[in-house]
Amino acid sequence: GEKRSGSEAIRQQLLADWAQTKEARLADTWLEVHRDAAVSWVASDVAVHVVTAEGVQDLAARATFVLRRRASSWRIVQMHFSLPV
Repeated sequence: GEKRSGSEAIRQQLLADWAQTKEARLADTWLEVHRDAAVSWVASDVAVHVVTAEGVQDLAARATFVLRRRASSWRIVQMHFSLPV
Protein backbone atom coordinates (compact mmCIF):
# COMPACT_ATOMS: atom_id res chain seq x y z
CA GLY A 1 0.00 0.00 0.00
CA GLU A 2 2.99 2.35 0.01
CA LYS A 3 4.05 2.21 -3.64
CA ARG A 4 4.35 5.73 -5.00
CA SER A 5 5.26 7.16 -8.39
CA GLY A 6 6.00 10.79 -9.16
CA SER A 7 7.58 13.44 -6.99
CA GLU A 8 4.32 14.79 -5.51
CA ALA A 9 3.04 11.33 -4.49
CA ILE A 10 6.42 10.51 -2.93
CA ARG A 11 6.46 13.85 -1.10
CA GLN A 12 2.99 13.21 0.35
CA GLN A 13 4.00 9.71 1.52
CA LEU A 14 7.13 11.04 3.22
CA LEU A 15 5.18 13.82 4.93
CA ALA A 16 2.65 11.28 6.24
CA ASP A 17 5.44 8.97 7.47
CA TRP A 18 7.37 11.75 9.22
CA ALA A 19 4.19 13.13 10.83
CA GLN A 20 4.04 9.91 12.87
CA THR A 21 7.65 10.29 14.05
CA LYS A 22 8.75 12.18 17.17
CA GLU A 23 12.46 11.59 16.57
CA ALA A 24 14.54 9.85 13.91
CA ARG A 25 18.23 9.33 13.29
CA LEU A 26 19.81 7.60 10.30
CA ALA A 27 23.50 6.67 10.08
CA ASP A 28 25.35 4.86 7.31
CA THR A 29 27.09 1.71 8.51
CA TRP A 30 28.33 0.87 5.01
CA LEU A 31 28.26 3.02 1.90
CA GLU A 32 29.31 2.43 -1.69
CA VAL A 33 29.05 5.10 -4.40
CA HIS A 34 29.69 4.75 -8.14
CA ARG A 35 29.56 7.69 -10.50
CA ASP A 36 30.06 8.65 -14.10
CA ALA A 37 29.42 11.97 -15.82
CA ALA A 38 25.60 11.78 -15.85
CA VAL A 39 24.50 8.94 -13.52
CA SER A 40 25.43 7.86 -10.00
CA TRP A 41 24.26 4.96 -7.92
CA VAL A 42 24.54 4.45 -4.18
CA ALA A 43 24.11 1.38 -1.98
CA SER A 44 24.05 1.70 1.80
CA ASP A 45 23.37 -0.18 5.00
CA VAL A 46 21.69 2.18 7.47
CA ALA A 47 21.25 2.15 11.25
CA VAL A 48 17.82 3.64 11.99
CA HIS A 49 16.66 4.98 15.37
CA VAL A 50 12.99 6.03 15.50
CA VAL A 51 10.75 7.27 18.30
CA THR A 52 6.98 7.17 17.68
CA ALA A 53 3.90 7.13 19.88
CA GLU A 54 4.25 3.32 19.95
CA GLY A 55 7.80 3.46 21.36
CA VAL A 56 11.45 3.31 20.35
CA GLN A 57 12.79 1.18 17.51
CA ASP A 58 16.37 0.54 16.43
CA LEU A 59 16.49 -1.11 13.02
CA ALA A 60 18.96 -2.14 10.35
CA ALA A 61 17.91 -1.00 6.88
CA ARG A 62 19.20 -1.02 3.32
CA ALA A 63 18.94 1.79 0.82
CA THR A 64 19.75 2.19 -2.86
CA PHE A 65 19.57 5.33 -4.97
CA VAL A 66 20.08 6.15 -8.63
CA LEU A 67 20.80 9.80 -9.37
CA ARG A 68 20.96 11.65 -12.68
CA ARG A 69 22.79 14.91 -13.26
CA ARG A 70 20.50 17.73 -14.41
CA ALA A 71 22.40 20.91 -15.28
CA SER A 72 24.47 21.65 -12.14
CA SER A 73 22.61 19.41 -9.65
CA TRP A 74 21.93 15.73 -9.00
CA ARG A 75 18.32 14.45 -8.82
CA ILE A 76 17.15 11.14 -7.36
CA VAL A 77 15.42 9.18 -10.12
CA GLN A 78 15.06 5.88 -8.26
CA MET A 79 15.11 5.04 -4.54
CA HIS A 80 14.54 1.89 -2.55
CA PHE A 81 14.57 1.62 1.26
CA SER A 82 13.87 -1.68 3.00
CA LEU A 83 14.16 -3.50 6.29
CA PRO A 84 15.84 -6.88 5.64
CA VAL A 85 14.66 -9.93 7.55
